Amino acid sequence: MSKQLFRKPNREDWDDISKLGFRNSGNKITGVYVDPVFEGARKACVTVVRVASNGSYITTQHHIDGTFQESAISDWDVWVVDEEEPEQIKHKPLTREDWNDISKLTFRDAAHYQIIEIKVLESFVGVKPYPVVVVFRTNTGDLRAVQYTIEGKSEKMVDHFDIVKIEEPEPPIDYEGIIKDLAVTRAFITYDGEYYAPILWVNVNSKKFCTGALHWEFDKIRGFDITFDMNTFYAFNEYLQLRKENRVPTVDEFGNIWISVKS
Repeated sequence: MSKQLFRKPNREDWDDISKLGFRNSGNKITGVYVDPVFEGARKACVTVVRVASNGSYITTQHHIDGTFQESAISDWDVWVVDEEEPEQIKHKPLTREDWNDISKLTFRDAAHYQIIEIKVLESFVGVKPYPVVVVFRTNTGDLRAVQYTIEGKSEKMVDHFDIVKIEEPEPPIDYEGIIKDLAVTRAFITYDGEYYAPILWVNVNSKKFCTGALHWEFDKIRGFDITFDMNTFYAFNEYLQLRKENRVPTVDEFGNIWISVKS
């Protein structure tokens, strides 16, 4: 799965408004006009037309790099959303245990060849270089047997016939659950490192949360830092790792910070 990358626009980016959005606002950009005579990022030479939450049309002035003309109000900075190409799967060498379940094994770049049977010659493990016999069916229906190393390297065939584990996709991020947990644990969040606020309300129908006058879509939490005591700060990916390890801090009724490890 590809992931989104947010970056400041250059001159060419303004030609495709479908990839443009505000830093922390769901207002839709409907039009852009770039002054043909501009001085790089030193002049607010881009007029942006947006639709506000009440349906009215509003225009704002921006620099070529997307910053709002009143630079202190960074919520209205314009960003480019790029889709990054999905990373190629990095397969780890097989272990002895991996050979026990052929349903999780496949050829690196020849998935149309079907693995039928595997025999690990136990007396050869650690002694002979190719202790695994693999029987597979070719795309023409023929059955072949080739010996492999424990790591999945073939004895006679080219690299793309190496055997690898089928990688299971990462589960989707539960943004709603994260927002709810942050709200009930009284965490403070920030997107600028200056103003921190708790989550005041959560709307599960519109998939939005509020930290005062500003509302965000659930997945915008990716751009926030998180703290439970104003001393230790977690980037979103660090917080995800804490959740994965069941080590998310909580705050009791007396304001004490606790980190529990669930079994």
